[in-house]
Amino acid sequence: QHSPSAPGTSPPAGAFALAGGRSNPLIALTMSLLVIVLVICALAQGAASRPAARGDEHDPFAQQDAAYWQQQQQRAAMSTYSPALALDSVLLSAAAYCDADSLPSWTCGGACEQLPHVQFMGLAYNTSSDAQAFVALGTAPSITTPSVMISFRGTMPSHLRNWIDNLNTFITHPYPEAPGVGVHEGFYYTMLSIKEQLLAHLTYALSKVSSRSPIIVTGHSLGGALATLFALELSGHVKSHPIKVYTFGEPRVGGQTFPAYVLGKLDETIRVTHWRDIVPHVPLHAMSFRHAPREVFYDSLFTTFKLCDNSGEDPDCADSLVGYSISDHLTYLNVTISNDCTAFKYHRTAPDSVRRLR
Repeated sequence: QHSPSAPGTSPPAGAFALAGGRSNPLIALTMSLLVIVLVICALAQGAASRPAARGDEHDPFAQQDAAYWQQQQQRAAMSTYSPALALDSVLLSAAAYCDADSLPSWTCGGACEQLPHVQFMGLAYNTSSDAQAFVALGTAPSITTPSVMISFRGTMPSHLRNWIDNLNTFITHPYPEAPGVGVHEGFYYTMLSIKEQLLAHLTYALSKVSSRSPIIVTGHSLGGALATLFALELSGHVKSHPIKVYTFGEPRVGGQTFPAYVLGKLDETIRVTHWRDIVPHVPLHAMSFRHAPREVFYDSLFTTFKLCDNSGEDPDCADSLVGYSISDHLTYLNVTISNDCTAFKYHRTAPDSVRRLR
């Protein structure tokens, strides 16, 4: 199930993670629930059969490029996690779910109200892929230097049929300098469908800030996958601007060589997971999909978090549980993600009151 698509080519039929068209709602709901049940069963079986060790000795990339992998892990260890920046990022991620008409005026409900010093700069949308993202600039409680912010919308919570598309396992190899690095085909082409729009908005936003201003890229769920892939594209376009990637409930994006590739390209990547959130467990590890580092794993009530190792698949973090919860997926740092902006819910917890597990 591999597709050797070359960069710059048109996406294959059905490649978009969010396919267009309509389907019978009852059939779609039934199929979605069946897929979720099958995923839970597969995860349970995989957890029972997976060895206690992470199994890097069976990873061809780890064997062939052990020195490079160690170098990138050491580089990732230098990055620090900011709970305050995570909170601002998840608010930006929540705002991306809001109606496109409310974003330009920054009247997108509670998420916008929590970030009053953010200025909307431009919206990117593609009707075929249903991908949506926006570019903004400004400051936030944790972002004191004027910064550019890019936020990607994830799968709409009310569109359960999209689970089926998001769970495909086709891989493309889009990086000429690293032909062995594969990524999820649907995620990649969805990102590509709005890439040029985003770069145009980004160019305008960067003209308004200093040459060293940070670029914060964020997203929830599918939006997290798109954020990671876009940040990789961005690393080749901007040199002086530090790129910070914060994602929430992100699915697995790449193949076995993907973690080291991300560490070699991006200075700071944080992937927040929440307890038994189902989405970080798909596509399955058994299908050779891998997460990018670095995971930050929260307990069910967001009272403690663990800064996980640099492999992307720390067996003591989200991988230690069978993920089955959709409600855990729709709540991050006490922010409830919804496709209805008026349903925004948030209970502020001071970052200093959240205890880090050693």
